[in-house]
Amino acid sequence: MKEIIPLLYKEDKIADLKWGKDGVPPTGTWCFDYEDALGGADDQDHIPRIASLITRLNDYRYGRYGIVESAVTMENMFPDLYHSTVTDRTCFIDSAGIIYSSQQLSPLWEKQKEDMMDFIHSLEESDSLSNGAVSKRTEIGGEEVLAGCVKIKSIQGYLIRIVSTKNEKMALRTSKLQFSLLWIMILIVLFFIFQ
Repeated sequence: MKEIIPLLYKEDKIADLKWGKDGVPPTGTWCFDYEDALGGADDQDHIPRIASLITRLNDYRYGRYGIVESAVTMENMFPDLYHSTVTDRTCFIDSAGIIYSSQQLSPLWEKQKEDMMDFIHSLEESDSLSNGAVSKRTEIGGEEVLAGCVKIKSIQGYLIRIVSTKNEKMALRTSKLQFSLLWIMILIVLFFIFQ
């Protein structure tokens, strides 16, 4: 029989959670990318990473009488993070500047962190993010890319998608070359026909 994860915990167990190590955070705090230390995973090879919204339950008469952890797996919250490739990748950057991505691409994101933060700051300074999602051609990590960014106020962070334009340029060059060769062949055929 499958065990149902407990819904109520004693307060001392909360200290075992990533978000509870330093005491209970304020209401509205998001905690990203951690393992559920209190519930046992069904598959030990694939332990889901969790994102949670922490809410304190307070009463004027009795003080704090509870804490609600609204948890969801990171893969359900940000599916593109876990299906990214080097040429088409997605990450989430929280308000503290921590980058969350697939483990395979984490080293690449960390290497490009300064460029990513500069990209976000330039969008914030130009007030581009006030209207929602923004996409533009830019250079990140020495590579020309199409970068899209959306500020998600409710979870206090930025969802960013980077698409490499390297393949686009190669396809365009190939098409131009094929078109040029076709015209040269047509001119050669016309030259022999009208001679």
